[in-house]
Amino acid sequence: MATNHYRLYGAPTIFPGESISSWLQRLSQQQGISIEKLFFHAGAKAPKDYDFVGLAGGLARIINMSGLPSQRFGIVYAVVRATQRTKPLQLQVRKDKERRPVSGVCPKCLDGDHSPYYRIEWRFKFWKYCPTHNLPLMTACGKCKRDVLLDREILLSINPPPSLAYCPNCLSKFAHSNDVTVDDTLRFAEKMSVQRNLMAGIIKGYCMIAPHQKK
Repeated sequence: MATNHYRLYGAPTIFPGESISSWLQRLSQQQGISIEKLFFHAGAKAPKDYDFVGLAGGLARIINMSGLPSQRFGIVYAVVRATQRTKPLQLQVRKDKERRPVSGVCPKCLDGDHSPYYRIEWRFKFWKYCPTHNLPLMTACGKCKRDVLLDREILLSINPPPSLAYCPNCLSKFAHSNDVTVDDTLRFAEKMSVQRNLMAGIIKGYCMIAPHQKK
């Protein structure tokens, strides 16, 4: 029977800007139980898309059970709140043809993480480039060409990948193809500025416009 007195000892902290689906994957792996079981112990049913349900109900109880302060979830909460209120933004959320949640990935970000995790901005279609590495996000595994689905137990499957840096389908490590190169052109910089401003607007409600020098 579900109980709100269940405690998740040693729960991993959420990284700045980490998506809820990513944190729940790492939490379920650390606890050795499925995400559905986490919600069961919180007295709730697991939603279809963990990233956009808001910090209430079962998710709020899971956070409380983990012993983490709710302030650490401030960024993802702001993103969820803005998305729930804005229809055009809802259409920007990455999903496959069957409306299942998917994520873009930056292999170099994942490769540099001490504990690989997915960023909340990777869930949006307008976030096409990694501002850290000046590379396009991968929208599918480079080897098996399948989307990175988030509606399944990635890290607790029968043959789980070592971490979120690996494709949940073919278990190969995410990597850009050899023909993908860094782009530092002015036009590319402008595209990066646009997506940064869009994300800032979602989180803060406003953004700073810093136009690039034009010829």
